[in-house]
Amino acid sequence: MDIISGLFQYISTAIPSQIWPMVLFRPISGSASLAVLIDIFKTCGVDSLAGMMASIIQGSTDTTVYVITLYFSSVGIKKIGNSLSIGLIADIAGIGMAIFLTLLIFA
Repeated sequence: MDIISGLFQYISTAIPSQIWPMVLFRPISGSASLAVLIDIFKTCGVDSLAGMMASIIQGSTDTTVYVITLYFSSVGIKKIGNSLSIGLIADIAGIGMAIFLTLLIFA
């Protein structure tokens, strides 16, 4: 995860490197992203830029893959392609706006 975070850090140096694991885990697993959030709070602090950004990402996105598999399998829907792509686009929009607004307001 450190290698992936280091690669993403070259994209933008304004975004803290601790955020990238959360960005990757949030659409897949809620508990993994919560563990990353707690780790960010322990290492950087709650009031740090990374802590604020992680909190906004946690609140503005959803675990898309988990929700689609759980709800669609319970009612027997097999074709999930459009829902998955729209959900991931919504996650990208939520993460992007969370990063943008955090840098705009708190940085």
